Amino acid sequence: MKFNESKLLLMMSGIFTGIVITSFLVKSTPTKTIFLTYKDYQKLKHENFTLNREVAALSKNLVELQVKYNQYTTSEKRTKTILESLKKEYEEAKMLSGMEQVKGPGIEVKVDDARRSTYLNDFELWNSIVHDFDLRQLIVDLKNANAEAIEVNGYRVVANTSITCEGPIIMINGNYITPPFTIKAIGDKDALYYAMYNPDSWYKTMELRGLKLNLIKQDEITIKGVNEDIEPKYLKIKR
Repeated sequence: MKFNESKLLLMMSGIFTGIVITSFLVKSTPTKTIFLTYKDYQKLKHENFTLNREVAALSKNLVELQVKYNQYTTSEKRTKTILESLKKEYEEAKMLSGMEQVKGPGIEVKVDDARRSTYLNDFELWNSIVHDFDLRQLIVDLKNANAEAIEVNGYRVVANTSITCEGPIIMINGNYITPPFTIKAIGDKDALYYAMYNPDSWYKTMELRGLKLNLIKQDEITIKGVNEDIEPKYLKIKR
């Protein structure tokens, strides 16, 4: 008896499918259905509500912490900026008050007595000597030309600097200085040079008296800080 080939294949396919379905039914376990009582449902509902409330509280705390962190960061940056600004102002104040050694472009003025061998009279002798007021007037002219720092024979000129005459000797803040005198000034070197050389300057007056003068522009001059503490005796802050 001959089998039709197509029927044989169909029969074998059916047998294989039956085996697979049977195996699946044997190995598979049905999903267990859970039935909640009303009491269990209310309990789970309460727990879910509690969890949601805790999550909301944590979220609120997180937002508050973020705000505090941002405020702290901003405050820290502001404090740092203020401190840097105060430090810069303090350094500038020290420079301008004469407490620090400074450098910059400017001029150097050298002044000396005429040193003649003979004089016709006392007036001619008086005119041939560098006096304390000569140095003071030169300093005034330099300040009027916006000199930012001035030094005379190594002594820094500040707000309370005094230049006086003690007989044949000139004193600056109680320190004796003798000719030749060297005055250094930092600022716009062209403006300072003109302040000395213009026809109405005291430098020109001293030149007419026959004093030995020399004026030099320099790209960089170093000027020392004050040699002593500056402590006002009478000056007080008005509050």
